[in-house]
Amino acid sequence: MGKLIFLKTVAYAIGLLPSIAGYRIAIFFGELMHLIGGKNRRLVRANIRRALGPKASDGQIRKATRQAFHSLATYYYEIVRLPRTPPAKLNDRIEVEGLAHLEQALGQGKGVVLASAHLGVPDLAAQLSLARGVPLTLIVEQLEPQQLHDWFTHKRTIQGLAIETATASGLRASFRALQKGEVVAVTIDRAIQGNGVVMPFFGEDALMPTGAAELALRTGAALVPAFTIRTGRNRYRAVIEPPVALHTDGKPREARAVIDELVRSLERHVRGDPGQWIAFHPIWLADMPEKSVSSLPANGNGRETGKP
Repeated sequence: MGKLIFLKTVAYAIGLLPSIAGYRIAIFFGELMHLIGGKNRRLVRANIRRALGPKASDGQIRKATRQAFHSLATYYYEIVRLPRTPPAKLNDRIEVEGLAHLEQALGQGKGVVLASAHLGVPDLAAQLSLARGVPLTLIVEQLEPQQLHDWFTHKRTIQGLAIETATASGLRASFRALQKGEVVAVTIDRAIQGNGVVMPFFGEDALMPTGAAELALRTGAALVPAFTIRTGRNRYRAVIEPPVALHTDGKPREARAVIDELVRSLERHVRGDPGQWIAFHPIWLADMPEKSVSSLPANGNGRETGKP
């Protein structure tokens, strides 16, 4: 509880500062986490190494790893600032590519599953939706302790964003939102509860989540990949891609084929700026405990576990 009170106090104080000072303080804390976070640093470096590919130099990997810690710290700082950033102001701060894809998908009237990632500032993509008058539900992982989860949820919902955890109740809320023609945002780079399908990610077997694809296939909602990256202080770029096809010759596609298409899209965007990829959890099987890997049941095209 004492640590949470300290965090709230620091966050409140930083949130009152001009953004130029706030960003500098956030980067300082990111640098500190990078210096003292031995285990996390090794995990992030392993993730970054795969994203950059075998031709990347040690220097490139170290630089992107350090930037990832900076990205994590500035991401938290930007969440703290959200209550002071009305969604309408984002129109002047975010360069949007492919907005027509989202508008076209919404026009179908069956809702939109926005497939994003822990890349750049994903919450800003949600705020961008709100700025255009489109209600959005963001599916998140449960943070511990509960008081910390509640605090972050409060910061995220002040401007009208709906937050649901990746649980059965969160799934039901997602169905209701899509039935009303709204947007549900789901990340596709982390199997939060260990539920997913094993497939190549940057050329190596990884556990990839099924939630976004399954949600779209079950409801008929459009499935739209969208990613947001930071381009400068208070400057961002959102890329909205064309909807992923959910049918072939009039028949629903296999979930695995849809997920594979999402993964290929994710690879392109992570490779474009790996230093903004906030990947602080094991993703590849080689980094997971042997017990967890052996528990994944066999599947004809790979291994699969759990439900979305």
